[in-house]
Amino acid sequence: MIGHLRVWAVAAVLALAAAGPALADEDPAAAVLEKEANSTVDQAFKDFEAKKYREAAQGFLRAYEMTGGKFPKQLRNAAKAYTTGALFEEAVQVWERLAPLPRADEAMRREAKEQLATVRAQWSDQLKGQGDAAHKGKQSRAAADAYVRAYRASGRTRADVLQLAARDYEAALRPDDAHLAWIVLERLAGLPAAVAQDAREQGARLLETTRGHPSANAGLDKLGAGHFADAAALLLAAFDATRERTHLRLAAHCLESAEQHDQALATWSRYELHDPTSLLGTDEARARQKALRRAKLKTDAKAAAAAGNHAVAGEAWLAMYDVSQERDVVALREAAQAFEQAGATERAVALWQRLADSPHASDAERAAAVERKAEAGKARPKPVVVVAVEKPADPGLAVGKGSPVPQPAAPPPSGDRLCTACWALVGGGAAVLLGSGTLVYLARGDQSLLLQAVQAKDSDGRIVGITHQEAVSRQERNFTLNSLGVAGTVGGLAAVAGGVLLKFVSGTAATSKVEPLLHLGPTGLVLGARY
Repeated sequence: MIGHLRVWAVAAVLALAAAGPALADEDPAAAVLEKEANSTVDQAFKDFEAKKYREAAQGFLRAYEMTGGKFPKQLRNAAKAYTTGALFEEAVQVWERLAPLPRADEAMRREAKEQLATVRAQWSDQLKGQGDAAHKGKQSRAAADAYVRAYRASGRTRADVLQLAARDYEAALRPDDAHLAWIVLERLAGLPAAVAQDAREQGARLLETTRGHPSANAGLDKLGAGHFADAAALLLAAFDATRERTHLRLAAHCLESAEQHDQALATWSRYELHDPTSLLGTDEARARQKALRRAKLKTDAKAAAAAGNHAVAGEAWLAMYDVSQERDVVALREAAQAFEQAGATERAVALWQRLADSPHASDAERAAAVERKAEAGKARPKPVVVVAVEKPADPGLAVGKGSPVPQPAAPPPSGDRLCTACWALVGGGAAVLLGSGTLVYLARGDQSLLLQAVQAKDSDGRIVGITHQEAVSRQERNFTLNSLGVAGTVGGLAAVAGGVLLKFVSGTAATSKVEPLLHLGPTGLVLGARY
C-alpha cells in the first residue's frame, strides 16, 4: 500500500512541477500556490508513512483544492489514506466524489466504484458490531440506532440490520420506529418473498397496537377504505389526544394521497420536529418533504411551459435541480432548454456548461451539453453599436420672415382625476408586499434556527438546544406567519396590478371616448369603463 501510494504521490508532484514554469510566466501567485501544493503532497506522504492517516488524507485533499481540482490522483490518495486508517465514513465521501468525476480517467472511476462498494461493506460491518455490543448490554435503543446507521452505511441495501433494528426498537418501547423499520424493510428491492411477508405481517401487527382512541380507530378504518382526507383529519385528532407518533406519520401519508400537498408538507415537518432523535423518522420525513417539493416544482414548470412562460418554467426546473442537491441532471437540462426558449441565451449557455461539468451526468449527457452550449452561443445576438448622426437642417422647411410660427398641438386631456387612486393602489400594494415578505423571511429564518436547535444533542443523543414544548410552539408560529405572508403577497400583487390597470385605463380614456369609472361597493373596489 505504501509503495502504491508513493507512485501516485511522486507522479502528482512531478505533474505539479511540470506545470509550474508555465504558470509562473502567466501568474506568479499561481506559481507560489503550486509550490505550496508540492510541499503539501510531500508532507501528506510522510504522514501516511507515519500512519497518521487522517492527516495524510487531509493533506492530499488540500493539495487537490490548491490546484483547482486538476489532479484527481490526489482524491484517490486521500480516499486510500482514509480507507487504510479504517476511517470508513470519510473514505466513502471521497470515493463518492471520485467515482463520477469527469476529469478522472475511466480506470480511476471504475476503481472508485469498486472501492466504494468494499468500503461501504466494511463500514456497515463496523457499525453492526457496535449494535451487537449494545444489544448484549441490553441497551436496546442504542443497539437499534447502531443497526440503522449500519443500514445507511451499506447504501440502504442491507436487510438483516433492519430486522435487528425493528426488534430492538420494539424492546425499547418505540413502536413508531419499530413499525417504520418493518415498512422500510418491506420496500427493499430484491427481498426474498418470505422476508417481505414477515415484514408485512410484523408491520400490520404493530399498527393494530395503535388502536384504542375512537379517532384512531375511525381513522385507521377510513385509511383502509381509501378515504384519505377523512382519515387524515381523524388521525391528526388522535395524535393530539394520544401523542402516538405513528398517527402523525400516517396522517401525513394520507394528506399526500389526498393531494393536499401543502398540508402534507406541514405535517411532515411537524412529524420530524416531534422527535428529531429518531433516525428512521427523520429520514422518512425529509425524503417525503423533498419528494413533495420536487413534485410541486415539476408541476409548476410544466404548467408555465404550457402557458408559454418559459422563463418561469426555467426557474422552476432550476429550483428542482437545487432541491435534488444538484444531482437531478434532467431538471438541469430542462432548465437550460427553457431559458433558451425564453431567449435568455446567457443563462442557457451557463446552464449547459454546468451540465457539461456535472459529475452526476453521463458521458453522453456531458457531450450533448457541450454541443448545445455551442449552438446556443452561436444564436447569441451580437451587440448593436448605435452611432448618432446629426441630421442637417432642411432649407426648404425654414420659416420665412413674417410667416406665422407653428404652435404645438394642444395636449390631449389627462386622466389626473384617477392618478391619486392609481398611486394609492400601487403604493399600498407595495407596502403589503414588503410586510408580507418580512413575515415570510422571519418565519423561514426562525425555522432554520429551530432545525439547528433541535440537532444540538448531548452524548446520550438527547436534545439540549431546545425544549419539546418550545419547538412545537415555534413550529406552529412559523407555519402561521408563513401562511399570512403568502396570503399578503397575493393581496399585494393584486393591489399593484389593479393600480397599473387603472392607470392604463385612465391613459386610454384621455385619447378615446372611454370614461373610466371607480366605484366602492360592498365587495371592494370595482374598476370599469363607459363607452
